[in-house]
Amino acid sequence: MITFEGLVQDVSMSKDGTKKYAEVADREHFVTYRVQVPVEAQLSRGEITQLEVVRIRAFNGQISLEAQPLAAKVAKP
Repeated sequence: MITFEGLVQDVSMSKDGTKKYAEVADREHFVTYRVQVPVEAQLSRGEITQLEVVRIRAFNGQISLEAQPLAAKVAKP
Protein backbone atom coordinates (compact mmCIF):
# COMPACT_ATOMS: atom_id res chain seq x y z
CA MET A 1 0.00 0.00 0.00
CA ILE A 2 1.42 3.37 -1.05
CA THR A 3 0.07 6.40 0.80
CA PHE A 4 1.13 10.04 0.82
CA GLU A 5 -0.09 13.31 2.25
CA GLY A 6 -0.16 16.59 0.38
CA LEU A 7 -1.79 19.94 -0.21
CA VAL A 8 -4.53 19.99 -2.87
CA GLN A 9 -3.55 22.71 -5.37
CA ASP A 10 -6.22 22.15 -8.01
CA VAL A 11 -9.23 19.93 -8.71
CA SER A 12 -10.65 19.42 -12.21
CA MET A 13 -13.09 17.17 -14.08
CA SER A 14 -12.74 15.54 -17.47
CA LYS A 15 -14.83 17.05 -20.29
CA ASP A 16 -17.33 14.19 -20.16
CA GLY A 17 -17.55 14.32 -16.35
CA THR A 18 -16.50 10.71 -15.79
CA LYS A 19 -13.09 11.40 -14.24
CA LYS A 20 -11.84 13.78 -11.55
CA TYR A 21 -8.24 14.87 -11.20
CA ALA A 22 -6.40 16.51 -8.32
CA GLU A 23 -2.99 18.14 -8.30
CA VAL A 24 -1.48 17.40 -4.92
CA ALA A 25 1.80 18.85 -3.65
CA ASP A 26 3.77 16.40 -1.52
CA ARG A 27 5.70 18.76 0.72
CA GLU A 28 7.89 16.01 2.17
CA HIS A 29 9.38 15.08 -1.22
CA PHE A 30 8.97 18.47 -3.00
CA VAL A 31 6.96 17.07 -5.90
CA THR A 32 3.47 17.62 -7.32
CA TYR A 33 1.35 14.67 -8.44
CA ARG A 34 -1.61 14.75 -10.82
CA VAL A 35 -3.82 11.99 -9.50
CA GLN A 36 -7.11 10.56 -10.76
CA VAL A 37 -9.56 10.28 -7.87
CA PRO A 38 -13.16 9.00 -7.70
CA VAL A 39 -15.73 11.48 -9.04
CA GLU A 40 -17.55 11.45 -5.71
CA ALA A 41 -14.38 12.39 -3.77
CA GLN A 42 -14.87 15.62 -1.83
CA LEU A 43 -11.56 17.42 -2.36
CA SER A 44 -11.14 21.18 -2.33
CA ARG A 45 -8.25 23.47 -3.10
CA GLY A 46 -6.26 24.29 0.04
CA GLU A 47 -7.01 21.06 1.88
CA ILE A 48 -4.33 18.74 3.15
CA THR A 49 -5.34 15.26 2.10
CA GLN A 50 -4.01 11.77 2.57
CA LEU A 51 -4.28 9.51 -0.48
CA GLU A 52 -3.78 5.80 -1.05
CA VAL A 53 -2.50 4.88 -4.51
CA VAL A 54 -4.62 2.02 -5.86
CA ARG A 55 -3.26 1.82 -9.44
CA ILE A 56 -0.09 2.88 -11.23
CA ARG A 57 -0.11 2.77 -15.03
CA ALA A 58 2.56 3.69 -17.57
CA PHE A 59 1.82 4.56 -21.19
CA ASN A 60 3.94 6.40 -23.77
CA GLY A 61 6.51 7.38 -21.17
CA GLN A 62 3.95 8.90 -18.78
CA ILE A 63 2.89 7.49 -15.44
CA SER A 64 -0.66 7.92 -14.22
CA LEU A 65 -1.78 7.39 -10.65
CA GLU A 66 -5.25 6.50 -9.42
CA ALA A 67 -5.88 7.07 -5.73
CA GLN A 68 -8.54 6.99 -3.03
CA PRO A 69 -8.70 9.78 -0.42
CA LEU A 70 -8.22 8.53 3.13
CA ALA A 71 -8.60 11.78 5.07
CA ALA A 72 -8.75 15.51 4.42
CA LYS A 73 -8.38 18.62 6.59
CA VAL A 74 -8.25 22.33 5.91
CA ALA A 75 -4.70 23.68 5.67
CA LYS A 76 -3.66 26.23 8.24
CA PRO A 77 -2.32 29.52 6.80
